[in-house]
Amino acid sequence: MSKILLTVNEVCHATGLGRSKVYEFVRSGQLPILKIGRSTRIRAEDLATFLDRCKKGHVAPDAYKGDRAQ
Repeated sequence: MSKILLTVNEVCHATGLGRSKVYEFVRSGQLPILKIGRSTRIRAEDLATFLDRCKKGHVAPDAYKGDRAQ
């Protein structure tokens, strides 16, 4: 049985993204999270949906490329 909830570290390991980038996507609302007590979890299906949107180019360019508004 596959995990249905992932930690941020597990998402980082699975995607190759850093913690800061994952939290950037969370803050922008592009990657939904669940808060269980003080723990942050990401549903595996939400991660899959997010990655599919990235593949299709439907992720905000500034968050995806790491560009910062000046």
